[in-house]
Amino acid sequence: MQNIKSLVEILNGELLLYKDLLDIAVKKTDIIVQGKINELDKITKIEGNIILKLANLEDKRESSLRNFSKEKEITITELCKILPAESEEMKKLQKNLKDVLNKLEQRNSLNKSLINQSLEYINSMIDFISSSLEQDNGMYEATGTFRMVPSSLIDKKV
Repeated sequence: MQNIKSLVEILNGELLLYKDLLDIAVKKTDIIVQGKINELDKITKIEGNIILKLANLEDKRESSLRNFSKEKEITITELCKILPAESEEMKKLQKNLKDVLNKLEQRNSLNKSLINQSLEYINSMIDFISSSLEQDNGMYEATGTFRMVPSSLIDKKV
């Protein structure tokens, strides 16, 4: 019985952390749209810390599940069959985790698309600037004099 309580606590902890990640993903969308790079960097570091905590809880969850079945890895669904008295709470946790993970996956997909669009725009601007400089073969210095530049002024894409 103690093992089940421990497992429920671990799963509740994971659920809370995944909800935190979902909140961060929503904030990330706004930050990406607004182009606030410094804030994106800060929020990504926070996200990394949460992911480390999740990895720790995931290890504990797997260890806890191994206590119920020594021969093979056991899933929460299989555990519900073994322990029907605890199955209602476990199924509710499982459903909540699936819901949050699906929402997180959708939000991360949106954020990925937004970032890819931004990168495409940046790359097209780099191409445009590079081709303009190649056509002119030069640029003006602060003094107003014209200086020839190598054709590889900008040679990296992001």
